[in-house]
Amino acid sequence: MNTKIATRRTYIPKWGDNRKQPDQDQIIAHYKILSCDEKTRIMPDRPLEFQYNPDGSVKGGTVSISTFRRPLVKNMLLKLENCSYEDEDGVKHEIRSATDLLGAPTIYEDLINELGDFFKDELEKGIEEKN
Repeated sequence: MNTKIATRRTYIPKWGDNRKQPDQDQIIAHYKILSCDEKTRIMPDRPLEFQYNPDGSVKGGTVSISTFRRPLVKNMLLKLENCSYEDEDGVKHEIRSATDLLGAPTIYEDLINELGDFFKDELEKGIEEKN
């Protein structure tokens, strides 16, 4: 079976009313789809472990859950268009890459989270079945 897929895609974030802006002003995120090996490296399967008493009741245990947002953004985001900010000195700072975005002021935290969640959803999509 031959499956045709796009390995590079674009996404227009909702962040900051971005989608309500004129098309030429909207932030556009260009991203790549990871390979299976890259996905496993970034989002490894972690077993949940619990301890039980002899009577079967839960004795205790710990669970560590991570959203993997930043590693996904770092590894999937190829470039951003139309994303910048101006500081108090009037200096314009372009945000064009994952490195730029992750190093941007905390006002961009919600954009990072949105992109990370979107990328995670993209990686969990399967092949669309036709009935």
